[in-house]
Amino acid sequence: MSRNIQQIVETSVFRVSKDTAAAVVLHQLKGFSSKIFLSMLSILILGLAVVTYFSHRLSSPLEKLKQAAQWVAEGETGKQIPTENLQGTSEVLDAIKQFNQRSLQLAQLEKHNQQLQNK
Repeated sequence: MSRNIQQIVETSVFRVSKDTAAAVVLHQLKGFSSKIFLSMLSILILGLAVVTYFSHRLSSPLEKLKQAAQWVAEGETGKQIPTENLQGTSEVLDAIKQFNQRSLQLAQLEKHNQQLQNK
C-alpha cells in the first residue's frame, strides 16, 4: 500500500511539474509572439514612412512640371520652374530643364511674332 501511495505521489508531482513547465513555456511563447507582432508593426510603419517620403520626393517635381505645362497651355509662355532645391530622378530634372528652355523659346517666338505683326 505504501508503495502505491508513493507511486501516486510521484506521478502527481510529475504531472504538476509537467503542467507547470507547459504553462511557463506557453507564457513565454505568448510574450514572444507579442514581441514579434510589435516588431512587424514597427517595420510596417517605418516602411510606410519611407515609401511616403520617396513618393513625395519623386512626384513633387512632376507636379510642378504639370502646373507649368498648364501655364503655357493658357498662354503664359516664358514661365520657368525653379530648379534649385528640386529633388527627383535625373530624367525628371532633365525634362524640367528642357521645359524651361522650350518655354523661353516660346516666349521669344511670341515676342518676335508680335514685333512682326506690329510692322
